[in-house]
Amino acid sequence: MRHDSVLFFLSNVCKGSGDNMPRVYVDLPDHSWQTVTTIPQEILPSSQRPDLVMFWPNLKKIFLIELTVPLEPNIVSAHMRKVNKYAGLVSDLKDKGLTVDFLALEVGSRGYISPENLKALKQLTKMSHINVSFKNIRCSLYFF
Repeated sequence: MRHDSVLFFLSNVCKGSGDNMPRVYVDLPDHSWQTVTTIPQEILPSSQRPDLVMFWPNLKKIFLIELTVPLEPNIVSAHMRKVNKYAGLVSDLKDKGLTVDFLALEVGSRGYISPENLKALKQLTKMSHINVSFKNIRCSLYFF
């Protein structure tokens, strides 16, 4: 439940309109139009489903986010597990000529966000060109 709440919030931060806005794909139950994967099929047929994908077709850039909400003592192992799980997909996307960024994002079950992930969330708001207060993001993630 917390996982989906945080993911829903992040997907809304990433959405927008305009020529430079990414296409956003999110692995949430109410997004049933995405049947197999969050990776656009025209890029790479894959059964893997990163939680959130931002794709800029004109820039040939893709940003993958895999969210985990572990107990705080398990954050490091959860991070390594997700990085290893998606390493092949990242490599395959690069082989297709895309610029690929991957973020294994961990929000502790009691709201802890590591300094590395705080930095990455700041980058995410800049990449999505959305004017969102970073304080609002941190507080919202804490309360989810």
